[in-house]
Amino acid sequence: MGEAAAATMAVSLLAQSSASRGRRHKRGVFRIRIAAMRRATDPGRPGSRIVVIISGESAVSTRILALFNLRDGTTPAAYEQWARTTDLPVVNALPSIERFEVFRVTGRLGGDTAIPYAYAEVIDVRDMAAFSQDVATPRMQAVASEFAAMADTVFLTTEPLSGDDPKDPA
Repeated sequence: MGEAAAATMAVSLLAQSSASRGRRHKRGVFRIRIAAMRRATDPGRPGSRIVVIISGESAVSTRILALFNLRDGTTPAAYEQWARTTDLPVVNALPSIERFEVFRVTGRLGGDTAIPYAYAEVIDVRDMAAFSQDVATPRMQAVASEFAAMADTVFLTTEPLSGDDPKDPA
């Protein structure tokens, strides 16, 4: 079997394996390119395998940053339990979401001054129009209401800076 055919098979098996573990296949979201390939054992021996390292580029149209502090009466333990059991799984299951992560802010880089926010969320949205529809569902309205009762939040929408060459500032 040639390296290209083996790599194609490995990527196919990887996709099947991910699907069997309950991960959603996101058609058209990733453009997979083989970044590196190496033989783990002698290619002529039985049991030989090819290890494929893949990298993907996601189709994120907008990144939303949420910076927030907990409201009086909400403990970090209560919020973090809710985030793990409700917020993260529900938002990550939305079709319009590429990835949703919640972070506890642990300090300010390069200084000992007070940090303005206790938590941050990063929401990578594939399609803002679809996201608007997703958050209008009764389930998401309930999650948003629960979150608003716990947190005082600033939401920021972002987009990547344009430019094909990161060395070229123009």
